[in-house]
Amino acid sequence: MNVYSLIINGLSRNQLTETDFNFGNNSENQFIQGTFSDDDLFGSVGNDTLVAGEGSSTDGDNRLFGDQGEDVLIGGWEDDFLFGGAGNDIFALTTNTKEF
Repeated sequence: MNVYSLIINGLSRNQLTETDFNFGNNSENQFIQGTFSDDDLFGSVGNDTLVAGEGSSTDGDNRLFGDQGEDVLIGGWEDDFLFGGAGNDIFALTTNTKEF
């Protein structure tokens, strides 16, 4: 697994590259971005930004958990579950139409 972590102005950014994993830590004001696969992303206390994996993929049903604080949760192209937790959260969603 490759994990890159960088802290800028008190905000941590984590670029994750691995399949089917859980990620989160206890830092405040995190920026966490998932991959093309099924990811579980966990924020913590503070104002976190959680971003589901980029692109359109058949694997990529993500679960984003913001926890306490004013979080921003950004869904991807697949069937994502976004839970903000306590606080005033912002949810950004994409439209994906499927034929059944």
